[in-house]
Amino acid sequence: MDAELCVNLVPLFQSLSHQQKMVIEGLVHRIKVDKGSLVIAPGDDHELIILASGKLKVIHYTEDGNERLRKLMNSGDYLGESWLFGAKNQTLTVVARQDSVVCTIQADEFQQLLEKFPDLSYQLLRSTIFQNNEQAKQIELLAINHLEERLRTYLTDLVIQQGTSTISLPFELKDLAAYLGTTPETISRQMRKLKTTGEIDQLGSLLYQVNLS
Repeated sequence: MDAELCVNLVPLFQSLSHQQKMVIEGLVHRIKVDKGSLVIAPGDDHELIILASGKLKVIHYTEDGNERLRKLMNSGDYLGESWLFGAKNQTLTVVARQDSVVCTIQADEFQQLLEKFPDLSYQLLRSTIFQNNEQAKQIELLAINHLEERLRTYLTDLVIQQGTSTISLPFELKDLAAYLGTTPETISRQMRKLKTTGEIDQLGSLLYQVNLS
């Protein structure tokens, strides 16, 4: 079935014809991974990773050994576009958060696709710029010394990004803690403080009304 194609999950390939998608799908390798399994380790940088189903988390470790969340991956998300052009994965680790199905395309085979389908180069460039912008945002947040201000800035950015003061957190609190460079206990304490001062109201498990000025 067409709906089962890995390429149909990825915005990168949406502008291609069905015939072109079938060519790409012929290069895809499907891998089932169990919850907690290692999918990518530093040094693995020879393929594009597409998450067909399940959930993955992308992390890196700081010099002092602390885990830092880079992003969470859901169905249709992909990773490794910069590796296709020779960039090296020196720090990223990908772990399955639940049983998942991962699709991979080898870098050398993808290079051949770019020659066949020039439009892919443009789409890939747009994707790479977006990923770099997201990474830059996290670096800017981590440069804020005080966690309380770091959290406020993050929530304010979500309001702007989602276009409403009623926001849905993309992370569970323990993952948000890793993303913002702190512990789950500390982020929970800071969220409670913001609720006490009326700066946020919790409407659901990950749904909040943000009242920051």
